[in-house]
This record gives sequence, C-alpha cells and structure tokens, in this order.
Amino acid sequence: MAEAGGRHWVFVAGAGSSSVSVLALGADGQLALTDHVIDTLDTRFQSVSALATAVVGDRVYVFAAGGDQGVQAFVLLPDGRLLDAGQQLQAAGLALDDITALEAVVRGGRIELVLGTEDGGLIRLRFDPGDLAPELLGGPGDNALTGDARGDLIAGKVGDDTLRGGAGADILLDGHGEDELWGGAG
Repeated sequence: MAEAGGRHWVFVAGAGSSSVSVLALGADGQLALTDHVIDTLDTRFQSVSALATAVVGDRVYVFAAGGDQGVQAFVLLPDGRLLDAGQQLQAAGLALDDITALEAVVRGGRIELVLGTEDGGLIRLRFDPGDLAPELLGGPGDNALTGDARGDLIAGKVGDDTLRGGAGADILLDGHGEDELWGGAG
C-alpha cells in the first residue's frame, strides 16, 4: 500500500497469473481497479512472489520479482496506471531467480532494495529515480504546463493543454482535449 497525491493505493501480486494489480482505496473503504499488468517478454515478474513500494517526493515506485531472473520497476501514474520504469536482469555474480522477499527503503532520494532468495541469500540493489520535479497536473480548463531540467511528470486534463518537458527524463500524459506535447533533451 502507498499514499501519494492525497490518494491511497493498494497493490496486489498474482503468482499464478504473473500479474500486478493496482486498486484505488476510497475514503469509504471501497476498492476500484485502476490497472492490471501481466508479465510479458519485456518485463521481469513471471510467477511474481514479492512486491514492494517506495515513495520518492510525490512519485510511487512499485517493484515486483519472482522466478523471472530479474526485478521489475514501475512508476505509478496519477490516474493509477503503472508505467514501466526499467528492470534489473540477472547477470554473472547476480542471481535474481526465485526471489521470495523484497523490501524497498528510500535514502537520500534513492531507493535501496533488499531481496531474499529461495536459497536463503540476500541481495542489495539500488534504484535511482533521478532528480525529480513535483508533478504538474492540469485543471479543468486549457493549461500550459512547463517542466524544468529535472524529471517531470506532467499530465493534462479536460482542456486543450500544452505540455512542455524540460531536459530531464520526463513523463508527459495527454488529457481529453486536443493537447500538444513537447519533449526536451532528456
């Protein structure tokens, strides 16, 4: 479970379906499904058996691992969808198969991951989300939202929005209007 942007999110892993689900937890205790992601050849959480979350600034990161020789990272978008944020693959000297436990802790803006394996070993990894700017979310009208040199997450809403990323690793999300999205050098 994680809280960001005034909302509470619940994450559920399904080992048999190799899936991760995201549910929004309402003030009344009701759960609403916002995303359901199934492992593919492009991700690393087949037979998922471990799930962890970490919040850096206003961003929620979700990590999933299992029997797929790696760890999958996602970033949670403001609407509750998961976006692929990368993978750590198994390599010589780094056995990432049969992960049974996963913990994530934020230290100095970076995420420390500790993984437990079926054979009793522990593995420590670091995930660096980079220098993140606060989320910029459009309102009900036409909006012009401009990021900076950090990693921006800029989302339009109902109006005809103009979204401009800066030089960082940006995420731009259009809304329901006729939007213009401009990337930067990141």
